Amino acid sequence: GLPFEAMELDLPEGSLVALFTDGLLERDADRAGAELRRALAVPADSLADLADGALKAVLPEEPDDDVVLLLARTRALGADQVATWDIAPDPVHVAAARQAAAEQLAAWGLEETAFVTELVVSELVTNAIRYG
Repeated sequence: GLPFEAMELDLPEGSLVALFTDGLLERDADRAGAELRRALAVPADSLADLADGALKAVLPEEPDDDVVLLLARTRALGADQVATWDIAPDPVHVAAARQAAAEQLAAWGLEETAFVTELVVSELVTNAIRYG
């Protein structure tokens, strides 16, 4: 795969995070980047409305490439809303990580999210072991 650099950022509560594909800035990266920053600073009723406005401001009528824009807003979590586990770097422990996540979700009353969460945990732990 392509090389990448890991990075840690401290984001204050309420920060807006924008992730997007290169197709969003393809025509003129500097100008489109400035337009995107201006568009994301405009108040909106929802992140979906903010994304729609940003796409309209930045994209030409007929984009040449596919475009994805994902917006998220940060919020603080209390200690009772966070779970951490130390997992040995051995694939045999992936199942235990999935089980721990399922048990934690049950304790939080979030059983309906268990299937998807277990898939995500499995992928994250497996990738951390394989590439970490």
